[in-house]
Amino acid sequence: LGGGDYACFAADAMGTLGAKVYLVTTRGGIRPKSNQVELMGPSVGDDDIGFASVIGEFDSFIDTIGDEARGTSSSSMDLISSSVISELKKLHKCERYLSTMTKSQKLILDEGVFFGPG
Repeated sequence: LGGGDYACFAADAMGTLGAKVYLVTTRGGIRPKSNQVELMGPSVGDDDIGFASVIGEFDSFIDTIGDEARGTSSSSMDLISSSVISELKKLHKCERYLSTMTKSQKLILDEGVFFGPG
Protein backbone atom coordinates (compact mmCIF):
# COMPACT_ATOMS: atom_id res chain seq x y z
CA LEU A 1 0.00 0.00 0.00
CA GLY A 2 1.52 3.29 -1.07
CA GLY A 3 3.09 4.83 -4.14
CA GLY A 4 6.31 6.28 -2.79
CA ASP A 5 9.79 5.17 -3.74
CA TYR A 6 10.00 2.67 -0.88
CA ALA A 7 6.67 1.05 -1.80
CA CYS A 8 7.76 0.74 -5.43
CA PHE A 9 11.13 -0.71 -4.39
CA ALA A 10 9.49 -3.29 -2.09
CA ALA A 11 6.93 -4.26 -4.75
CA ASP A 12 9.61 -4.71 -7.43
CA ALA A 13 11.83 -6.70 -5.05
CA MET A 14 9.04 -9.07 -4.08
CA GLY A 15 7.96 -9.40 -7.71
CA THR A 16 11.52 -10.23 -8.75
CA LEU A 17 11.51 -12.98 -6.13
CA GLY A 18 8.42 -14.44 -7.81
CA ALA A 19 5.60 -13.12 -5.64
CA LYS A 20 2.42 -11.80 -7.25
CA VAL A 21 2.25 -8.18 -6.03
CA TYR A 22 -0.57 -5.67 -6.10
CA LEU A 23 0.71 -2.12 -5.60
CA VAL A 24 -2.22 -0.08 -4.31
CA THR A 25 -1.70 3.61 -4.93
CA THR A 26 -3.35 6.81 -6.11
CA ARG A 27 -0.09 8.00 -7.66
CA GLY A 28 0.13 7.88 -11.43
CA GLY A 29 3.16 7.42 -13.65
CA ILE A 30 4.57 4.41 -11.80
CA ARG A 31 6.26 1.85 -14.02
CA PRO A 32 7.09 -1.34 -12.14
CA LYS A 33 10.30 -3.12 -13.17
CA SER A 34 8.84 -6.55 -12.39
CA ASN A 35 6.05 -7.99 -14.53
CA GLN A 36 4.72 -9.59 -11.31
CA VAL A 37 3.59 -6.16 -10.03
CA GLU A 38 0.07 -5.02 -10.86
CA LEU A 39 -0.99 -1.44 -10.12
CA MET A 40 -4.43 -0.67 -8.76
CA GLY A 41 -6.21 2.16 -6.98
CA PRO A 42 -7.74 1.94 -3.50
CA SER A 43 -11.15 1.50 -5.13
CA VAL A 44 -11.80 -0.31 -8.39
CA GLY A 45 -14.46 0.03 -11.07
CA ASP A 46 -17.64 2.03 -11.35
CA ASP A 47 -18.92 0.57 -8.09
CA ASP A 48 -15.77 1.67 -6.19
CA ILE A 49 -15.09 -1.78 -4.80
CA GLY A 50 -12.25 -1.77 -2.28
CA PHE A 51 -8.93 -3.18 -3.40
CA ALA A 52 -8.91 -5.95 -0.78
CA SER A 53 -12.27 -7.26 -2.02
CA VAL A 54 -11.04 -7.20 -5.61
CA ILE A 55 -7.85 -9.10 -4.76
CA GLY A 56 -9.66 -11.62 -2.56
CA GLU A 57 -7.23 -13.66 -0.50
CA PHE A 58 -3.66 -12.55 0.17
CA ASP A 59 -1.13 -13.66 2.73
CA SER A 60 0.80 -10.44 3.36
CA PHE A 61 0.15 -6.72 3.50
CA ILE A 62 2.96 -4.14 3.52
CA ASP A 63 1.74 -0.70 4.54
CA THR A 64 4.07 2.20 3.65
CA ILE A 65 1.47 4.82 4.58
CA GLY A 66 0.36 4.07 8.13
CA ASP A 67 0.57 1.59 10.97
CA GLU A 68 -2.69 -0.19 11.72
CA ALA A 69 -0.99 -2.36 14.34
CA ARG A 70 -0.14 0.59 16.57
CA GLY A 71 -2.77 3.08 15.43
CA THR A 72 -1.86 5.99 13.20
CA SER A 73 -2.98 8.76 15.52
CA SER A 74 -4.76 9.00 18.87
CA SER A 75 -5.26 6.14 21.31
CA SER A 76 -8.95 6.02 20.41
CA MET A 77 -7.84 4.83 16.99
CA ASP A 78 -6.15 1.74 18.46
CA LEU A 79 -9.39 -0.25 18.66
CA ILE A 80 -10.34 0.71 15.12
CA SER A 81 -6.84 -0.07 13.90
CA SER A 82 -6.69 -3.49 15.52
CA SER A 83 -10.08 -4.29 13.98
CA VAL A 84 -8.67 -3.47 10.52
CA ILE A 85 -6.02 -6.14 10.98
CA SER A 86 -8.62 -8.57 12.34
CA GLU A 87 -10.80 -7.98 9.29
CA LEU A 88 -7.83 -8.51 6.95
CA LYS A 89 -7.23 -11.86 8.64
CA LYS A 90 -10.89 -12.89 8.73
CA LEU A 91 -11.99 -11.80 5.26
CA HIS A 92 -8.78 -12.13 3.24
CA LYS A 93 -6.68 -14.69 5.16
CA CYS A 94 -3.92 -12.11 5.57
CA GLU A 95 -1.50 -13.52 8.13
CA ARG A 96 1.26 -10.92 7.92
CA TYR A 97 0.74 -7.17 8.36
CA LEU A 98 3.91 -5.09 8.16
CA SER A 99 4.14 -1.34 8.48
CA THR A 100 7.22 0.54 7.35
CA MET A 101 6.20 3.65 9.31
CA THR A 102 8.96 4.71 11.67
CA LYS A 103 8.55 6.17 15.14
CA SER A 104 9.74 9.56 13.77
CA GLN A 105 7.15 9.50 10.98
CA LYS A 106 4.41 8.67 13.47
CA LEU A 107 5.50 11.52 15.75
CA ILE A 108 5.25 14.02 12.89
CA LEU A 109 1.88 12.57 11.86
CA ASP A 110 0.51 12.78 15.40
CA GLU A 111 2.05 16.04 16.59
CA GLY A 112 2.85 17.95 13.42
CA VAL A 113 6.13 19.60 12.57
CA PHE A 114 5.95 22.12 15.42
CA PHE A 115 5.13 20.65 18.79
CA GLY A 116 5.95 21.19 22.40
CA PRO A 117 4.42 22.54 25.59
CA GLY A 118 1.91 25.08 25.25
